Amino acid sequence: MEGLDGYSIEDARDALAKRKVQKREKKKLFDVQPGTNFTFKKNINWYLKLDSVKQLKSNRRVNSALTHVEQAFGQKLVNSLLPTDLEEYQIQRETEGASPASIDMELRIFQTAVSKAFYNNMHDGSALKAFKAIKRKLKFGQNARSRILSFDEYLRLLQEAPAHLEPIIITAMCTGMRMGEILELKWQYIKNEFIRLPYKSTKEKKAKVIPINHHLQTVLDNQPKAIHHNFVLMYRGHPFAEGGIKRSFRTACINANVPDGRKTDNGITFHDLRRTVKTGMLKAGVNKVYRDLILGH
Repeated sequence: MEGLDGYSIEDARDALAKRKVQKREKKKLFDVQPGTNFTFKKNINWYLKLDSVKQLKSNRRVNSALTHVEQAFGQKLVNSLLPTDLEEYQIQRETEGASPASIDMELRIFQTAVSKAFYNNMHDGSALKAFKAIKRKLKFGQNARSRILSFDEYLRLLQEAPAHLEPIIITAMCTGMRMGEILELKWQYIKNEFIRLPYKSTKEKKAKVIPINHHLQTVLDNQPKAIHHNFVLMYRGHPFAEGGIKRSFRTACINANVPDGRKTDNGITFHDLRRTVKTGMLKAGVNKVYRDLILGH
């Protein structure tokens, strides 16, 4: 039977059947290419809700970095990310005053969040190509520091440090421990004149054993023990929050007439105390094997 336009009913039925097949194929195509409607806002919110991310020691830093990222990319589809998008982000953050190291860190955290979503089948992974195509802002060795604390500066810092900061500075200068390791030091880690840090407490995820000298022993002997927690060093009876001494350390530096901060000419940072210890061990002739075991490398 012919229709008015010359096509039969059979042709119309065939065309309808073909259209149904096309719709099914299109649906299957989107099934194997997840993330068609997946935005970076959804990616970031999902990532930050993961327990593994919440438990990170750097969780505050991760949240801060992804806040900047979400402002720039939140409504953008993950699968549409291009290298030029990331290059424009780098330029934008530079104009806002962010350092090359900070920009690189933000993009590393961003890439980790996108990669995590890809491995959990939330998008097709095409966005990861954009990260591989861009160059880091910080050149190799550009961020290297050589600043160490002189003994006179150390004494002036102790003189100006408030009660909660003084034992932290002494611990840092006697052990070379990182700020996080010091603030999370617990009484069960101290035994037989050694600090025995478990692998979960160190940045390199390796256990290390640190000898306690008489200066540090005096500090430890003078620390009260709390009832509700087992942390050695406290602020008004409570454990320190992450980054809890940065402001007091900066104030002590100012009062002690010690230049403070990376952006200040010859400025000191808390991490430079660790470098000071390493330099002192080197000058004292401590074997590299022991230096690495104590400091953790």
